[in-house]
Amino acid sequence: MNVLVTLDFPPETGGIQRYLADIVAHTFTAEDLVITGGRCRRQRDDEHRYPCRIIRVPHLFLFVNKKIQLLQMLVLLWYQVVRRWPQVTVFAGNIYAALVPALISLGRPLRYHIYCYGTELLPLKKKCSLRGLIWRTVLRRCTAVYYLTKTTLELLKYCRGCAPCERIPPRIDLPDYQVCRKEPREGIVRLLSVGRLVPHKGHAVLIAAVSLLKGSVPWNLTIVGEGPEFGRLGSLVRRYGLENHVFLAGSVSGSELAGCYKAADIFVFPSMETVSAVEGFGIVLLEAMAYGAAIVACRSGGIAEVVDNNNDYAVLVPPDDPEALKNGLMGLMIDGKRRYRMACAARRFLEERYVWKEA
Repeated sequence: MNVLVTLDFPPETGGIQRYLADIVAHTFTAEDLVITGGRCRRQRDDEHRYPCRIIRVPHLFLFVNKKIQLLQMLVLLWYQVVRRWPQVTVFAGNIYAALVPALISLGRPLRYHIYCYGTELLPLKKKCSLRGLIWRTVLRRCTAVYYLTKTTLELLKYCRGCAPCERIPPRIDLPDYQVCRKEPREGIVRLLSVGRLVPHKGHAVLIAAVSLLKGSVPWNLTIVGEGPEFGRLGSLVRRYGLENHVFLAGSVSGSELAGCYKAADIFVFPSMETVSAVEGFGIVLLEAMAYGAAIVACRSGGIAEVVDNNNDYAVLVPPDDPEALKNGLMGLMIDGKRRYRMACAARRFLEERYVWKEA
């Protein structure tokens, strides 16, 4: 019996949530189980896509910190372990969720695996960090560690004696969409960026970059996502006088997001590394490839590895550099044929590497 323990699962939104949800949908069976928490207050309307039972812990004390739910999950997992031991194998959705099986393993042998991404592993770089010490203990006691890119693996190397590591990158289900529908067209060039509105996603740099665009090519930019930076980004838009060009869409539904991808000519991913965060992968890059948007992204974290560090699939520019980002955008904005060639090449690359295959 496989049990996924996680705080990151739909209907909460984000790359990790999609990554874990797809793993459950494609690899779990009716005998398996998901124990999940989170801030969501509603059941997901497509829960039927999951083959197994999903237990959602009560939303107690979420106004303090959602990680308090780990205590409730500890009780639920202990009950499952006692009932099914030794047939239970636990998969922790991230290093925080891994605390649950790690504590149980102190009293009873338990196989547990951990999915790792990037930002949450940064404490490993600090030798005197209490959190780093705890993370090392958890990583050494587990059976296996799954990582997304070499960026994640480099962080895991700070944990000497870590369990065996295996790369399991995200995959997606291809949408029913043909890239040929995006053959070069005239008119406004539509830019799109999708991601949580936090500093390391680089949306402030993006707004500064588009403020430098000349008026020779008409354009607009839609930024999809919510987060603590929303108010600051709105202020930047007004400061640069871009109210008629930049639209902060906030959170959107799945169908609305698909519509944004279909309309986009260029997808922009300006993520950068900060002291407290790093981009481990960027699942939105896969979605952009699937819908035929040419990509301009920053060479930060695991982003270059996702697109194979290849100019045929994306234009990569230095992070935290508005001028470089502007130049990368302008090169594609004035060359519709290049955008189309890049979108077609990226879609083929996506189908070869990042798509769930039929069993």
